[in-house]
Amino acid sequence: MMRQPGSIYAVHTLCGWILLATAVIPLRSGFAEEAVSVESVSGTTYTGSLSEVTAEHVIVAGKPAETIPIADVIRIDWPERRVASLSGQDLVLLANGDRLVMDPVQTDNEILRAKWRKFPGLPLCSIPLEMVQGIAWKLPQDRVSRSGVITRLLNYSTKTDLLTLRNGNSVAGEFLGFNVDSLKLETAAGPLDIELASLNSLSFNPELIAFPKSQGVRMIVTLIDGSRFTATQFQFLADAGMQFTMAFGGQATFALDRIASMQVVGGRAVYLSDLKPRDYTFTPYLSLRWPLQSDRNATGESLRVGGREYAKGLGTHSQAEITYALDGNYSQFQAVVGIDDLAGRGGNAIAEVLVDEKLVWTSEPLTSGGPPQRIESLDLSGALALTLRVQFGQRGDVQDHVDWCDALLVKQPK
Repeated sequence: MMRQPGSIYAVHTLCGWILLATAVIPLRSGFAEEAVSVESVSGTTYTGSLSEVTAEHVIVAGKPAETIPIADVIRIDWPERRVASLSGQDLVLLANGDRLVMDPVQTDNEILRAKWRKFPGLPLCSIPLEMVQGIAWKLPQDRVSRSGVITRLLNYSTKTDLLTLRNGNSVAGEFLGFNVDSLKLETAAGPLDIELASLNSLSFNPELIAFPKSQGVRMIVTLIDGSRFTATQFQFLADAGMQFTMAFGGQATFALDRIASMQVVGGRAVYLSDLKPRDYTFTPYLSLRWPLQSDRNATGESLRVGGREYAKGLGTHSQAEITYALDGNYSQFQAVVGIDDLAGRGGNAIAEVLVDEKLVWTSEPLTSGGPPQRIESLDLSGALALTLRVQFGQRGDVQDHVDWCDALLVKQPK
C-alpha cells in the first residue's frame, strides 16, 4: 500500500468527503445528569446543567440561567467524572496530537478503519492514513512504560515506517496494510506478514504525514475512555448529547455522560503553547540542555501534574526563561504550575512570572509529588511582555521537569 504525501487530504478537500459515519450513543436509562462546570475568561465559574452549546454561546440552566459567549469560555467540565486509564488499550495517535482509544480493524485505500473500544454503538471510524502518527496495541499496565510507548510514537522522526514487536525487536520498512489477523510490511529482506498479537506499535514515516491546521473556535474534547480529539464544529443535541465534526473528518455524536471535558480553543483564551516566544534562554546546571516543549513535558511526554493530565501547556526545565511579546493585547495570564508526575524523586524548583521585567509572582518550592500551584488571573493590562522563569531549587537541576499547564492569555475584549 503506497502512501503518497498529501493525497488523501487533496481528495478530502476537493471532494468534500465525510469519512466518519454519524451515530448516536443514547443516554443510559436511569442516568442522573451530573452538574457541569463552565469556566470563563472573566474568572467566573458557572455550575448547573448544560442546556445548550452552539458556535456562539453556552447556556447553563440554573436560577437564573446563564448564557456565556463561546469565545469567553475556557472549558466545560464535569468535575466528578474520571478518565479511564489507557493501560491495556489499543491507541491511534494522530499527527495533530489527538489520541483515540480504538481497535484498528483494517486498512483500505489509504484509510485506517478502527472501532471505538468503549463505545460499541458507534460504527467503524475512517481516518486518512496520512493523518496518523502511529498505532499502539495493548499499551503496558505500568504508567512509565505506557508513557514511553506513546512518547516514542509522538517523537518518531526516521524516514521510514517502523514496527516494534512485543519481544522488543523492531523492523523498518514500508507499511502495506493489515486486517483482523496480520500486518504486512515490505522490508529490505522482502515482505513480512506478522500476526497482530505480536505487535507493540507502528510508527509512520513522518515525510508522508499531513494534517490540515484547524482554524476558528474549536474544542479539545476528552472522553471518559481516555480519547482526546479536536472538534472543528460542535452542536448540542437535546436528548442525544454533543455532535462533533472532528479535525480528521466526519462526525460522531456522544451522550453527555461519555464526555469528561470540552476545552475551547480559538476564543479569547490564547494558549502560550500555540504562540511563538520572543525569546527562550536555557542555562544548564552542568552541560545538559533542555528544549522548550509545547503541549508536552520536558521529556516529550504528556503533561501530568497532581494526578491530572493536561492537553495544553509548556514543558520546561531549570534553569529557563521564556518571554512572549504581548503588545498590550491581553488582559490577564493564568496557569497551573508543578513538577511533572513522571519526574523522579528529588525535583525542586522555583517558578516565577515577570511582567515587563517586573517580578509579579513567585511560587513556593515546587517538588516531586507535591501539589501544583495555581496562578490566578495576573493583570496584564497594557503590558508589553510576559516572562516565565524556572529557577534551580535545593538540588540543582535534578528532576526539575516543571510544567506550566493550561498557561493562557486572555485577549482584551473588543
